This record gives sequence, C-alpha cells and structure tokens, in this order.
Amino acid sequence: MADLRGPWAIDKEAATESLFDYFGDGYTTLDMADHYGPAEDIYGEFRRRLRERQGDQAVDAVQAMTKWCPSPGPMNREVVEQAVGVSLKRMDVAAWTSCSFTGGTTTTLVTSTPWVTWPTCRPRAASATWP
Repeated sequence: MADLRGPWAIDKEAATESLFDYFGDGYTTLDMADHYGPAEDIYGEFRRRLRERQGDQAVDAVQAMTKWCPSPGPMNREVVEQAVGVSLKRMDVAAWTSCSFTGGTTTTLVTSTPWVTWPTCRPRAASATWP
C-alpha cells in the first residue's frame, strides 16, 4: 500500500472498496507503514466492512504487515506504546501480526504483542536515543 503515500489526494472510499476486489481474487496479505499516508486507516476500515459483510472468519483470513518509522529522538517504552496504540487503532487490530521497527540504519522485526516483544528484541532500545 506504499502507493498511498505522497502529496496527492487519496479517495479513501474507493481505496477501501478496492481491497474487496483483491480479497475476492485471493490476496490476503497487505504491506503498509505508519508513513504511507492513510494506508493503516484504509486497512482498518476494510476490516470493519469485511467483518460486517462476511463475518469474523473472513477477517481472520486477512493479515497485514506494517512498519513504524519513528522520528529521531528519545526512545522509551511510553513513546513506543503511544505509537503502537495509534497504529493498532488505525488498523482495527488488537495486536500486530508483524511489524518492522525501522530507523537510522537498523530494522527490528516485531511480532505478536508489540509492547511486550519490542524491548525483548531490542533490549537497550527501551532507554535509548534513536539515531
């Protein structure tokens, strides 16, 4: 969903509805990031509509991977939890299936419950200053 980033206006309604065509064709995995414009919001709205139209089983068949690219500066648990919370709400999910935590020259893969896994994956990052 990287094509959603950029200076142009996105028709969120058309973008959300187009995901039903992809889902109908068998596509069940989407890639996005917090900085890909409204990608996480569109995915979240797609999940809500999919649940209404086809039920929880259809929603369970869909997965998404996102990336979190924080701004340089202090990095602590509160900063991470706040950003993760925004992303989870936008995507309409209780936990990430997969997330790439990206910044500077390093990337850390975060899975499952991010606020638990993240400090485990980057033990020193909980009190670090991001590059």
